This record gives sequence, structure tokens and C-alpha cells, in this order.
Amino acid sequence: MPTTIQVQGQTLTLSKDQDAALEDCLQTLTESRTAVLAGAAGTGKTTVMAAVLAAWDGGVMFLAPTGKAAVRLAEQTGRGARTIHSAIFGSVEEEADNAAYQGRGRRRERLRFGELRVPEGLTPSTLVVVDEASMVNVELAAQLQEVVTRAQASLLWVGDHEQLPPVEGKWGVDLANPTARLDRVHRQALESPVLELATCVRERRPKDFTRWEGDVTRQQGTVERAVGWAEEGEDRVLLTWTNKVRKAANRLTRQGRGYPRGEVQVGETLICMYNAHSLGIMNGETFAVESVEPHEELSEALDTPVVWVKPVDRSARFLVVPATFDAYHPRKTDRKLFRDVWGPIWGRNAEGQKDDAGLRALMGRMGWAWGDLRRIRDESSERSVQATWGYCLTVHKSQGSQWSEVGFISCPGFRTPHADGGRLTPDDKRRMTYTAITRAVEGFHAFMIQTVPDFRRAQPEAPRAPEPQPGPVRAAPEPPRAPVNGVAQRRAPEPPQEPLPTESVAIADMGDAFEFALAGRAMFSLKHRETGRHHTYKVSRAPARVDGDPDPLLWFVGNLTGPDNGSDYTYLGIISAKGNDDVPVFRTTAKTRNPASTPVRAFAEAFRSIASKGEGAWELYHAGRCGRCNRTLTDPESITRGIGPVCAAKE
Repeated sequence: MPTTIQVQGQTLTLSKDQDAALEDCLQTLTESRTAVLAGAAGTGKTTVMAAVLAAWDGGVMFLAPTGKAAVRLAEQTGRGARTIHSAIFGSVEEEADNAAYQGRGRRRERLRFGELRVPEGLTPSTLVVVDEASMVNVELAAQLQEVVTRAQASLLWVGDHEQLPPVEGKWGVDLANPTARLDRVHRQALESPVLELATCVRERRPKDFTRWEGDVTRQQGTVERAVGWAEEGEDRVLLTWTNKVRKAANRLTRQGRGYPRGEVQVGETLICMYNAHSLGIMNGETFAVESVEPHEELSEALDTPVVWVKPVDRSARFLVVPATFDAYHPRKTDRKLFRDVWGPIWGRNAEGQKDDAGLRALMGRMGWAWGDLRRIRDESSERSVQATWGYCLTVHKSQGSQWSEVGFISCPGFRTPHADGGRLTPDDKRRMTYTAITRAVEGFHAFMIQTVPDFRRAQPEAPRAPEPQPGPVRAAPEPPRAPVNGVAQRRAPEPPQEPLPTESVAIADMGDAFEFALAGRAMFSLKHRETGRHHTYKVSRAPARVDGDPDPLLWFVGNLTGPDNGSDYTYLGIISAKGNDDVPVFRTTAKTRNPASTPVRAFAEAFRSIASKGEGAWELYHAGRCGRCNRTLTDPESITRGIGPVCAAKE
């Protein structure tokens, strides 16, 4: 006789295959205390899990790999659920610090983590149920198994054997050879076009699906179109295969919302890129930002904004470095870029080498004693999270979460057959597509794009000596010198400046001015709107370093100090950015002859306005030559913009 159970007020009758899976799981739990239930979407895993719980004579503890998965599990079962990390690792404790703080009457919060513990309430009669087992890697699975074994409790893993393996490594649970496996999708599940499509993909017959309308669609489009679709509805997300598409979609989303580059805003969606065990945050978890607060001390020490972020529905806040969000470097991973940012407080330079002199200089600049340094190190290591924008995710990162509607951006690389040089095998592509579809509850929409926007600036041609040209004139002398021993230092009065030549053209749009200034070989004058004073500069892109790869994040700034407008430039400093979404910043260096000079201060002030795309006190004029190739501009639109049509097409 079929098994009948009550689930949240509803009566459910198990099918024959579900009944058999129930019997196998109960028998294995009795014999070996650990069972694995695997099943594809729509086969009734949740129903069988509920039947196991109904038959279990003891307590139950629900766990999931991520916070979102735990929320979904609680909604499905009507009982409380939490993450694996929060259950088996220690929580936050307050303790008196040692020698650095003793005798000062100060206390600090210190996270105690890394040591496994048996959670309260876990007894020999408890059944631990872990949902979304396909997300659990080998290390975490072994840690949980150790805790459950220590408590002599029982463990039931529940997961989808057709999904992708975890982001980090292989399955920690053998879903390919489970205690019981459900394969048959039931008729009521197939009433959903989303589940029908998922089933057709899983069973390697995608062409059998014909209900391409309404809640399930596919269309030719662009990343911009996909972003527009996502912004039009509630609880929608974009998924894709490659980080290149993901970064482009995230950037377009933030641009469309008018968010400033490199600044986290309240209400934004972020995603954790690597496990943060100290905070119980797992790789791939997304969260909405409830509040943002700058960490002024760390921001000053690291010379880049560091902010406290508090997610919605979480009590603890954590540190993020927006400059590392979707950061790019041709020879460094995102993990390496993140560690490089924190390197100074650990006495490491940009190459990761020990730098004691730099550490001592930092401590002197910040006024830190060794106890202060240790406090900062503890805070950064225990509270920092490597995150990025979370409007578009890779399919791998989306596991464990569901949304009402999912938009999948299919790029040419994803569609290229493996036999024709594509990176994905047919089974890889099948699992990825299936995983993407099953993230959707109500609607799935595929956007078939032909090209991917590339926001990295094109590398300019090899430097060559520019032709002498009419245009900007020599710079003004330095400002009054600082007093020495209380005595003001005198200097000669400034000579009158010549007017800007008539050939000079003002770039009115600050966005165009920004693109022109960083085009690679830009020469221009900055004119003060009120005083009419002007200074002439050249901004050159750093040359390629390895295998012809450009470094798109570094420019050199020179100031015209001689009669030759093409070559008589004196080094002022650099413009740099730590990531593609980071606002480039001008700074002087040890090679700058006089950081307090008028040309330096004028450029710093003007470039801040240009980089923020806001109108300031300075206007930018060019002499009719392309900022990228230095050729004469003839097209009226190009003259207005400062970049020729051929170079503009390379952007």
C-alpha cells in the first residue's frame, strides 16, 4: 500500500519509486547512519525527504551549504534551517586581548573559528538533513561527517546528481552512486514548462521541447537587452557561463542605475567570491546591502576605499574593497589582486615579497604601535570578504539559489561544439544548461548573443615621436614656496601666458573628456573657467609588458615645460586604477620633482572632475589630433569627441 504523509497541511501519496527510495534510505540510516538521496528536478526528492522525517523517531536538524539554500529549506519543510558553517564552527566570542591590551581596560571582539564543534542539540537520536548536497565539496563534507560521527548522530544527504559539481573541487558526497536515486519526473511537475525544459535537457533531447512562449523563451539579443529585461521585473537574475559576460552585464546594470564606479550603494546586490569561514559566508552566496560605512583607518592605510557592509537579514557586517570588484590584470588572478591590496599591512609589496621597510614606513605614517598593527591585522583577516557585484552570476555561483525568473546569456563560446574547438564537452554543456534552468521557479529566458562588450581599453599603437603641432602652450611657474623657519620664500612673478591657439577645440562632454584623456597618447590643455590660466599635458598609456599584453590600468602624466609641444614634457605622476570598475586616480610619485607645483595641483583637481564625469573649474582643449593614434581629426563628430572613427571602433 502506498505511503501517505502530511506536509504543511497537504496529504501526499508516494509513487512506487518514491516508496522504494524511502525504504532504502530508512534501512541504510538504521544500518550505517549515513544515506544519500539523489534526484533530478521534479522527481520528488522533497516528498521523499518529508516521508523520511515522518518516519524518523528522534530529533531533526536541517542544514544547507548557503544562507539562501537554508531559507529555501526552511520554507519547504516549515522548520528552522541554518548553514553548515554556522552549525559546526565556533561563533563570535568577546575576550580580553593579551599584552597589547592588558591594563588598558579595553575589550575586543575576536572570531574563534577553524575548530570543529558539535552543535547544541545534536544527539545520537538526531537526524541531520543536508539539502543541496551537490554544492558541498570534499573538505566541508568530511568536516560535517566528522562532527556527526563524533555525536553518534545520523546524516541524510539530499541533492541533484545532474547539477554541476561545487565551485571548489569535486562532490563531497557520492551522488553518482547514492543510496536511492529518483529519475522519473511526475506528470504534475511536467505541467511547468520550466521543469519540462529542464527534463528535456537532462535527458539529452532538448529539441523535443516546443513550448517556447510565455514563461519560457529564447531570442537573439545583446547583453544590453538581457540587462534591460532583468531590470524590468522583480526577483530576476542573469546567469551566464564566462566571467567576461558576467562583468559586462554587471557593469551595464550599474551604469543603467546611475551608480558611481567603484562605490558600493545601499540596496546593491553583492556575491561572495571565496569562502569566508570566519563569517560563515560561502562561495557563491549573494546578499543585498542594507548599509555601507567607510573604514577610514584602513582606507588611509591601504590608499584605497575599504568599507563596512551590512547585508539584509544578517546581524554581522564585514569589510569589502570595492576596487577589487571584477578587477582585471593581464597576469594576476582576482585572488592575487585581492591579496595585493591587503599586502601593506602584512609587510608585503605588490610582488608578494617581504617588505619590512615598507611596513615600518606605513606604521610611521599611520602612527601605529605593534599592538595597533595586530588589531588591524585581526580585523582584516577575520572580517574581510572578497566580493563583487551580483546582478549577473556564473551558473556555478548560482547553485543553491532560486529566483522567480532567470535570464541565461548564451555567448558564442558556450554554443561552440567541443568538436570544433569549444571548451565545454557535451556533458558539461548539458549540466550547465540544466543547472541554469532549475534555478528558475516560474520563468526561463535565453538570450543568444553574438558579441560580448569589452570594457577594457584598447592598447594604443607603439609610441612614436608626434609631429610638432600648434596647440597648448607652456605651463605656468610654480606657486609660492612654503615658509622656511617662519620666513616666507619669495619667487619671481609669473610671466603672462599666451592665449590658447585658435585651433584648439574644447571637449564639452565630461564622459568624452575622460575617454580622450585616457585614450593612450592624449595631448591637451586644461583651462580654468574663471581665471583663464591654462596648462598643457600629455597622458601616455603604459606599454605592453609580457607577450604583447597591455597593462590597461596605468598611465604616465607629463607637463609641457619647453618650446616643443611634441616632446618637451616633464614627468608629473601617474594615473592608475586597481580594477576596471575602479575610478582612476592621479597621484604623484617619488620621481615627481615638485608635488606642490601649480601644474600638479591643477591636473589633480581637473582630473578628479573629469574622472567623476562632473563639470568642474577646468575645461579640456585638444589640438585637433586623435587621443589614441595622434593623427589629425577631420570628421566633425570625431573633432568634438577627440578620437577618430577607426580608433573609436576599437574601444
